[in-house]
Amino acid sequence: MDPDLMKLGCFCTIGISMAIVIALYILWQVTKNEDKINTLMEMVGRMQSMQTKKELDELMKLDYPVSYTKEKGYYYVWHEDLPGCRADGVTLEEAKANLALVREDWIKLALERGMKVPKPKEEK
Repeated sequence: MDPDLMKLGCFCTIGISMAIVIALYILWQVTKNEDKINTLMEMVGRMQSMQTKKELDELMKLDYPVSYTKEKGYYYVWHEDLPGCRADGVTLEEAKANLALVREDWIKLALERGMKVPKPKEEK
């Protein structure tokens, strides 16, 4: 890999948003080389993906309280802290397992869209 790109890549550990702006400006001003800009953009994309994965893993470890109801032979479960995060199942265990899958997708989508994912509220 180009040593100049390696130096610029180090900026990304400081703060991805600021580093992106600085790195792209430097590349545009100094090199005006489209290949290097594309390479840096790919590098930044991978770093953002790794950051999102880390956040997702941390959020999935949190214990979100589960609310549920049973109607017409089905269990309906949801997380009060994550609006729209709902699932169902024939048994409560199945519904909770489905909810875990939905929660992962819900959190992943929220992170991809740059939304703040709420932490679980403490139960009283």
